Amino acid sequence: MKHFFPTPTLHKCVVFCLIAFFACGLSSAIAGQTTVLLQGKLMDEKTGQPVEARYVIATPSGKNLKGKSTADGSFKQVLNAGESYTITFNDYNVVKTASGFSMPASDKYYEEKKEFRVRMLRTGDQLLSIVGFDKSQSSLTTAAVSELTKIAELLKENRSIEINMTVAADELPKKQAPKAKAKKQKKGKKADVVAEEAPATDASVSLVQARADALRKQMEQFDASIVKRITFINSPSPSASATLVVDIGQVKNKFE
Repeated sequence: MKHFFPTPTLHKCVVFCLIAFFACGLSSAIAGQTTVLLQGKLMDEKTGQPVEARYVIATPSGKNLKGKSTADGSFKQVLNAGESYTITFNDYNVVKTASGFSMPASDKYYEEKKEFRVRMLRTGDQLLSIVGFDKSQSSLTTAAVSELTKIAELLKENRSIEINMTVAADELPKKQAPKAKAKKQKKGKKADVVAEEAPATDASVSLVQARADALRKQMEQFDASIVKRITFINSPSPSASATLVVDIGQVKNKFE
């Protein structure tokens, strides 16, 4: 009986075929990666209404997928199952917002619905209302500087908006009880005691102007280019609750 012993050449052929087999299987697995249809919905966090805005999805491979939601807030994007993504929304009337999300792993195609929320920018919307200055001083508080930093970033990200910054003086202390003053009467009659009203004092115009100047200087330190889109307003009315108020003056669509 003859025994079969593989020759070196045959051995090499077998090894090559096995390598090719596994490589082919791996390629097929990669090529057959399960895809997912993301059905997104973009909403305004304040009103719950749909938002039309541009978006960019960063993929694990480093590729960016760009798109835009429609007037009803919906958008669709084909992604891979079992991967994590970051989606960033940004437009002329939307605060830049980034959200991370993952698509569940699966060996079959499926559709996934997800809702995202952003903050819309509208004319007249208030962005800030605080006691922004140290008592009777023109220096900004630490809290005010922190909030103004965020507003400066907003102005740099959304170059289509203009804002108003209103500065007021501190509210005057409450009038003390007026001193009693005797009213002169005719001789022989008892004098009537009447209250003498304390004189009203207007808010310091110079203090308000100094505060507005300090505010302008602070915004210039953040970025001088944004100051041209800020209107500084000196308020004639003193306030204890808010000496610095910031609101949106105008939102312009640069594509119009």
